Amino acid sequence: MEHLPGKYEVLPRSSSDVLLSSTKRKEGQREKIIISLADSTISKPVPGKDLIELAQTGSGKTGAFALPILQALLETPQAFFACVLSPTRELAVQIAEQFEALGSGIGVKCAVLVGGIDHVQQSIALGKRPHVVVGTPGRLVDHLSNTKGFSLHTTRYLVLDEADRLLNEDFERAIDEILNVIPRERKT
Repeated sequence: MEHLPGKYEVLPRSSSDVLLSSTKRKEGQREKIIISLADSTISKPVPGKDLIELAQTGSGKTGAFALPILQALLETPQAFFACVLSPTRELAVQIAEQFEALGSGIGVKCAVLVGGIDHVQQSIALGKRPHVVVGTPGRLVDHLSNTKGFSLHTTRYLVLDEADRLLNEDFERAIDEILNVIPRERKT
């Protein structure tokens, strides 16, 4: 068992399976910890620190980020608690389904914001003040600009699923706009 800052533990299957990269906190920067989820089990999230997960499809990434968010939501229930960005609408729908399944016992509500689905229906879903918003960057920016009463000013968690795809030039403008309206004091 390895202990990381903030009483964070990684329980590896074998000592050679866990990929960890930790950098010290510098002024204005967050500590980042990289963990290969396919080769480890995470027992606790890192309080106040960003987390980068590396894992193959089907390895449990969604559960790995959804469960700590749901635990925190249980302690402090509020609307627009988490925002999850996805590069595709299909993945966004799958993520929302996972959040709803894992959070069914506590009544978690999700809104999916993606192209190809009626904008008005999505606005109505946002009006119901869901706990988790899952969407593609472009459609999320569209709703931030055009859906009355919708903002991410109270969001406490931001997840970039498939960040390697989201952080390319295709999504750069939309991601920048989202980062400008989401609180700096959040977990990413």
